[in-house]
Amino acid sequence: MRIVHVEFFTLRCSIPNNFPKPTASFINDGVIFLRVHTDNGIVGVGEPSPYGAPLKDMVKILNEFLIPKWIGSDPLDISKLTYQNSNRVGYGNVGQNALIAGFSQALWDIYGKTEGKPVYKLINPNSNGIVKAYASSGMWYENTSLEDVVNEALSYFKEGFRFYKLRPETPLNAGNHLERNLKPPRVNIKRLVNLLQKISLSTMGQLKIMVDAGCRLDFDQALYLGKAMEELECFFLEEPIVRDYHEISRLKKKLKIGIAGGENLVSHSQFVPWIDNNALDYLQPDSNLAGINEIIKIDKLAEASQLKIILHNWTNDINNAANVHLGAALKTCLMVEANLTYNPLKSNLLKEDAILLKKGEFKINNKPGLGVELNESVLYKYEFNPLIE
Repeated sequence: MRIVHVEFFTLRCSIPNNFPKPTASFINDGVIFLRVHTDNGIVGVGEPSPYGAPLKDMVKILNEFLIPKWIGSDPLDISKLTYQNSNRVGYGNVGQNALIAGFSQALWDIYGKTEGKPVYKLINPNSNGIVKAYASSGMWYENTSLEDVVNEALSYFKEGFRFYKLRPETPLNAGNHLERNLKPPRVNIKRLVNLLQKISLSTMGQLKIMVDAGCRLDFDQALYLGKAMEELECFFLEEPIVRDYHEISRLKKKLKIGIAGGENLVSHSQFVPWIDNNALDYLQPDSNLAGINEIIKIDKLAEASQLKIILHNWTNDINNAANVHLGAALKTCLMVEANLTYNPLKSNLLKEDAILLKKGEFKINNKPGLGVELNESVLYKYEFNPLIE
């Protein structure tokens, strides 16, 4: 079996005027999908991280370097084809890593279809295809009333979620994801803590709160927030300060609350210094940046170090399927993020649902591979060319 053709699709959606909540920047900036064709008719799909690099750069990498290398290869030679060069780290400059990660998903999709098994069964034949989910939303502007966020948290609690993640307020005109990473907006810590108190009180402490600080805090702010979260018995604090494992390790020594991170890392080897320096309690790789093979290796690292994986899972339905398959199969995976923010592609990108999300759990259908098939009409509706726009 050989790869004979690799398609890619770049899509973006418009955000309604005066939409009341911040949205993931990939909605407006655009996303990319891969479809890999083989000479025996089996097709696999994958979803690279849209944050790996600007889409115009990712298209050039595909056309000029990766696709010519992939054509003619054996799609089942997954380990060789999806090797991740670990020289770069972070968002914005790892476009090739993101594309290889999406390619990894497509190859595992082909592998599952070849074997007639879902991906999670290929990784762990004993898995039941179910993994816990946490509600990931909590995006709000600085002028949003705290009651609006509390009501959102309550709505997810009533749906059966027992874990809920929110972010600090987003200032108006704060820029897109990459811009906010380069220049993190300031955080009103006392207002954020007030919000956590209100959510905890409204759910009688039964909804476990997570905070993704997005590297926006200095050391003292992170320490203050972490202590407050401990008093409220929150679950974890994610990426509190700049991505420096020495500094995060120093912070972790002063806190009892779990520290989470790693969404920007592209390989198992990049997780090693974080683990060796005892910087994280929860590892958060994402299969759209690291790829399936690398996350299987990260699971082994976590098991050896008695750590847990909580998969980062922030984009669209293909990546959601890949992460849920991994989450259901890995020994150390505690749960998988469920992105519940505004996204017109969600539930429209695929011909039918591959994953059921109900009462705080993901459940996988038992179709071969990732169990997903792209909806052609949606590809046509939202497509754009990042090289000319």
